[in-house]
Amino acid sequence: KTLSPKALRLIQRADQAYQAGNLTEAAAAYEQVLASNPDHPGANNAIGIIRCRSGQAAESLAYFQRAITANPADAFFHSNLGIALKDLGRRDDAVASFGKALK
Repeated sequence: KTLSPKALRLIQRADQAYQAGNLTEAAAAYEQVLASNPDHPGANNAIGIIRCRSGQAAESLAYFQRAITANPADAFFHSNLGIALKDLGRRDDAVASFGKALK
């Protein structure tokens, strides 16, 4: 699905905020993208990363799963899911996710 110019601007703003370390602003902008594009893999992955970095690994899982569903071949998404699972103490699930990232 092609993103609207507004969604593209939001992603650019979110990416800039994330790189500047403003995770709250970045998450808010990515959430706005998901409001009109709920399956956008990049925005889902980014929010998953932000949640995981903020100590909310459990909350990150759904975002990583949506990113993977939208783009199952992306190793980065599988790796990020593996990190969240590891943080939650789900070692076997993490290993499986890391394995998918390496395929």
